[in-house]
Amino acid sequence: MHEIPVKTICRACNGEAYVPTDERFVFGDRTHKRLKKCEACSGISKELRWIDLQELVMLIRAISAEEAPA
Repeated sequence: MHEIPVKTICRACNGEAYVPTDERFVFGDRTHKRLKKCEACSGISKELRWIDLQELVMLIRAISAEEAPA
């Protein structure tokens, strides 16, 4: 079956590109969580997923239904 690549929001970092670690650091008088690049998407916040044409048609229909005027 034919498949096409689709870029989606990274599920590991939820599109944020960075994920918090258990480490903390102090900047000024505030404590912050240290962040690291998401290993799943390499810090670009997108992931490549291969879907078949039937799934593509279902996604297009779902988006069209969401955008249709009420």
